[in-house]
Amino acid sequence: MNMLGFDDAFRTAHKFRTSTDVSVRIASLSSLVMLKVIAWNDRPHERPQDPADINAIIDNYLEAGNFDRFYDENSDLVEMENYTIERAGAALIGRDLHQLCSRGPIVELKRILQKELELSERSLFFQQMAGYNNIEPYIGKIEIMLSNIE
Repeated sequence: MNMLGFDDAFRTAHKFRTSTDVSVRIASLSSLVMLKVIAWNDRPHERPQDPADINAIIDNYLEAGNFDRFYDENSDLVEMENYTIERAGAALIGRDLHQLCSRGPIVELKRILQKELELSERSLFFQQMAGYNNIEPYIGKIEIMLSNIE
């Protein structure tokens, strides 16, 4: 089991206290994207749900408590080419990963996703992400996410 990225996910986890005074940490959605990419890469045939989960996080990222931050701090993303809420979510995840993650996990995340982008239609990651349908919109979201990590 690859533990790369767990330190960053733990360090940046949201802290909550339950009504019974139990403290819990919950990984951020952007950290989950990173962890799922790395986990999927270790066992892609055993983890076919990870790419679909990543897509669900991307598509719902702004609605998951990030709208205010998007409009207040990242409104420049509205001007991106082919703007959609989903593409904006992908871009914001990239920016959040840049802020949250240390160099090692970012390098590995980018390596994995660049390899999958190079495979394009042959990429198992994108086939699983798209439910074996047209992968082009999914490729676009990952490209936007990666371009905003830097």
